[in-house]
Parts: sequence; structure tokens; C-alpha cells
Amino acid sequence: QSSTTASIAIADSLFQPIQLPPALAFGYPPNEIHKPRIVEMIRRREFDALDAVYGALQADVAHDVKHEMRLADAFEAVHRDEPTLLASISAWVTARPRSAHARVARASYQFAAAWRRRGTAFIADTPEENIRGMTELAQRALGDVVAALEIDSTHLVAYEIAIGVTKLAGSHESAAQLMTRGLAIHRGSYALRRAFITMLWPRWGGSEDA
Repeated sequence: QSSTTASIAIADSLFQPIQLPPALAFGYPPNEIHKPRIVEMIRRREFDALDAVYGALQADVAHDVKHEMRLADAFEAVHRDEPTLLASISAWVTARPRSAHARVARASYQFAAAWRRRGTAFIADTPEENIRGMTELAQRALGDVVAALEIDSTHLVAYEIAIGVTKLAGSHESAAQLMTRGLAIHRGSYALRRAFITMLWPRWGGSEDA
């Protein structure tokens, strides 16, 4: 018996969208986002189509904030350790410098990469080089979020990522300001409140009372 563990790769094309009911609890719409399809569009550099897809989702959020999970899931599609995917996202940013969605997509990729670099160990058990790498990636994500909000100050996922970044390299005060600003635009948002609440967990410098 070989001591080498085999690596099993399953192509994204094998995964099919889940069939959802026409309505979910509390008035939330079904989430039909098929992440592998979005990833493939990025790999193929279909930038016009990507802006159209994200633009339509953002319009749904503007009409009813309960669509926010669909928009967030579409950006979470890039939470992969895939340098070639990042290169395609950066090409999107270059080709569409006024696309807030391109900037948010790259911020989302960098934010996930920062968490991978951070790891799951307690901070005292995390190598200093991991902390440096995490901070650098978090700052890159924040740079793209700031650029995205300069293009479109209403972008809900940009606010959500920015709040998340403060958990790695920021403060509770900054997170509160971001949440307040985002909620002034998206009053019923669950995602912005959830992102802020995770900032208040004791492990991130908060407390049970907070």
C-alpha cells in the first residue's frame, strides 16, 4: 500500500445548480448563483458578461436588500487558491477601470487569500511571516475596496469586505463606521450586521458583552 495520499480533483463542470423552491423563509428569494459558472466566465475573461451579471444582481439588491446573499455568493465564487484566476481578475480591472465589480472581485480574492495565509491557529501559535503575509493581502483587498467605493459608493459587498478586513487589520471603530455608512444605503442588510458582529467576538478583541 502506498504511503502517498492521492489527490482527487473534481471538475467544476460536474457540479450542477441546486433546484430551489420558489420562495424561502422570511421573504428571501431563492439563491440560484452557480459559482463554477462565474469562475469559468472569469477564466475566459468574459468581462462584458461579468459586469452584466453582477450589475443585474446589484440592481436586485437596490430593489430589495434580501437579494444581498445572491450578490455576496457571486463574489465568493473567487474564494480559491488559483493564481491564474487572480490574473484574469486583474485583467478585468485593467480592461474595465471603471468597473466597481472588478475591483470588488479582486478584493474578495485577496481577502480570502489573507485568511488562508493567517491560518486557523491562535495568534500566539501563528508564524510571524504568516501574519506579515496576511496583513499585506488584507491591505491589498482594502485598496481595491476603497477604489470600488470611489467608483460606486453603494456597493454592498464592498462594505461587507471592508468590515471583514478590519478584523485582520483594523479596528472596531472603523468597522462600526463602515457598517453605519453601508446601512444608510442598505437599511435592511443582514450581511453588514453579521460582518460587524463577528468583529465583536472575543477572539478578535471584542467581548461577550459587546
